[in-house]
Amino acid sequence: MKKLSWPPYSDLNLMEDDIAMDSNHYDTFVGEGKSTTSDSEELEELTMEDPPGYSEGMMFPVDDLFQDQIDSEEYFALESMSKRFLNLIKKESTILSVGKQTDKSASIILKEGHNLINLSKDASNKVNIHKFHQEYGDPMFHTFRRKFDGFCIASSQTAGDSLEIILNNIYNHLRPISNGLIILKNSSDFSSNIEKIGFKIIDKHINKVGKYLVSKNDSNKTAIVRCYNKEDNVDASVVFRCDIAKSFREKVDGLQTYSRLDKESGLLFPYNRPTDVFYHMGSVSYPIDIIFINENFKIKKISKNIQPGSLEVFGCHGVKYVLEISGGLSDVLGIKESNSIYIEQGADFDDDLLKIANTIKNSGVDKYIFKRSSVLKSGFYNILNNKIYVINNNENQHSVTQIIKNASLNYESENKIVAFDIDNLFLNNNFKIKLYKHAAPDDDKRIFIGLHNEVFSADKNSFIEVDLSDIVSKGFYEKINSTYSVIPNESMRYSDIDNKERDKALEKICETALDSKKRIVFVSRKNNDRIILENFLEKEIEIKKGLKTSISSDLVRVPEDYGSKDIFKALKEKYSENNIELYSDSLVKSAGIPVPDDIKSKAKHALRYFDRSKDMCDTLIENFNKNLAAYEKVQGNKDVISNSKGKYNQSVKRNSRITKRMLINIKNGIKILNDIKDISTTSEIINIIADSSKASSEAVKEVFDLINILDTDDFINQCTQKTQNSENVIDDLKMALSRAKEYINSDILGILILSE
Repeated sequence: MKKLSWPPYSDLNLMEDDIAMDSNHYDTFVGEGKSTTSDSEELEELTMEDPPGYSEGMMFPVDDLFQDQIDSEEYFALESMSKRFLNLIKKESTILSVGKQTDKSASIILKEGHNLINLSKDASNKVNIHKFHQEYGDPMFHTFRRKFDGFCIASSQTAGDSLEIILNNIYNHLRPISNGLIILKNSSDFSSNIEKIGFKIIDKHINKVGKYLVSKNDSNKTAIVRCYNKEDNVDASVVFRCDIAKSFREKVDGLQTYSRLDKESGLLFPYNRPTDVFYHMGSVSYPIDIIFINENFKIKKISKNIQPGSLEVFGCHGVKYVLEISGGLSDVLGIKESNSIYIEQGADFDDDLLKIANTIKNSGVDKYIFKRSSVLKSGFYNILNNKIYVINNNENQHSVTQIIKNASLNYESENKIVAFDIDNLFLNNNFKIKLYKHAAPDDDKRIFIGLHNEVFSADKNSFIEVDLSDIVSKGFYEKINSTYSVIPNESMRYSDIDNKERDKALEKICETALDSKKRIVFVSRKNNDRIILENFLEKEIEIKKGLKTSISSDLVRVPEDYGSKDIFKALKEKYSENNIELYSDSLVKSAGIPVPDDIKSKAKHALRYFDRSKDMCDTLIENFNKNLAAYEKVQGNKDVISNSKGKYNQSVKRNSRITKRMLINIKNGIKILNDIKDISTTSEIINIIADSSKASSEAVKEVFDLINILDTDDFINQCTQKTQNSENVIDDLKMALSRAKEYINSDILGILILSE
């Protein structure tokens, strides 16, 4: 068995070439709202007007298809059922809507964090944007390239056979456990037609408009899979809720039709007899582990953390079952070869687990994995960015109060944090991104795939340029994505950036993403969008390195004035761990490792250079103030001041030598620091000292140049101003040198290693 790969987007004219439909044969569409595509070339904040008949939380417009049949009772029932439908859908689900989608209707679903796929009868000017994808075709026959967690349809098509064909087609594209909302422009009861397809009606309200809240529960396509770490099947087990790929088509498609895979979920491939199997990623867009299981229900082989875009083939001999789970979970949960597997098809969590799951869900927690243990205490464990709810086999789990108490307990595991200062590494070079004005996909034009795999046509001569730092800022790309899109290969000309530090950081991100024992943390002083940032870095890695990488990260925001040392301390406090690396300008600081003696020796030399420089700063300030005091004593005696030109010249030469020695010592100290290359702070300190040295040199020169106006009436006034200015600037240099000394004493001569 070998899986095939779907194309990255659907055939937008799938049905029109093969089936000629009567345009009056069906009408499954609600009224169309304002298009999300603006004709303006300028960037504007898009506004959405509420169509008549909307109330907060109602998903469907009623101003067109149902306007003449809606009264207050219908409004109330529709709103109530819409909210119930959304409450049944898990976060970040993929929902199918059938009919022309208004902005308001779509925004309610998208604001819940879901992905929305809209099937419309005709092509429109709407463009696929972030989390919104539009296809057009006949709902009776259209083939989708994905599985849906829920659906909603508003239709005036109530002919029994046509309605059943539409619902049957939708049913076949749903996951085994899913929900839907059906609204029909008819006062007749269509319950029997709906139930004939296989749906269970949870609730219905029939007046002038029929409203049906339905569920699909195909237990033949679900299973509970338990993995046991010991032969006695008692000590520790991990539980997965799985869909089953039974048919040949389902096995070929695999996870390619799943837009996401929950942490507690998996996809199970059963075979009638031990089989030699071969698997590959195809178009799966997230990392997975593939677990091969023999006929004795033992794990034979695990292919771990396979990344999207991988061209490798993963096979095994004599396999009875294959289980695909989220990438890296095998290592996180301790699943190993030779572990025992228990598979119960058609089952759900047992009563205890269901009670715990429902209680935790009502507490607002999602995306967690169940694990039983006789050793660990009950509660949540955060392991490598995975939330695991451990159930202690010896504790009572029947009390809701006890479940809530256990769920409030959080245990942090010891992870390795690899952090990146993205402001310094990626967003500090005014890198411009081209955003192209897009239109609905047109078969006569070239079709592009955008940053979020949105599909559109675009004129490559119609674009705007925006800083990358603006695009990754919170809300920016979401606002303009209805009019402009990124075309990765066209928009991002990384060849324009000759930045070795950036490339080194990208390599480190790739390395870390592949290591399930490490956790990526991005640090920024701005309010950035983590998903947009991850997508851009994934595309940059793909374009520059030819690698497809799936990045999963934390995004930590720090104050504007935070330097690398401040960030490092903040990360240690936030993650309560010592095993932290911070990358900034290609350098890294790690905690808890002794400093080598040769590094300490170099640091001591730098310390002496900075000590000497600081002493010379004091000497210069003292000399300048002595000169000023001497001239103030003879202020008004122009002849005495004019005759002091020779002495002033000698003072200039003497202080010039001091200044030169000071700058040489600073240069030598900087050179040593540059050789040490402490990752988090050195470059920052070097820049501060260099800037302060330059400013001090210029201020000192202004004092020296006063010799040219020695015989003017303004000399004393200028001498006072220039001396005071030089003292202030040299004081700043002294502060920079003091900071460097403190840094060397505490970080280099202390307990921290500073290495490249």
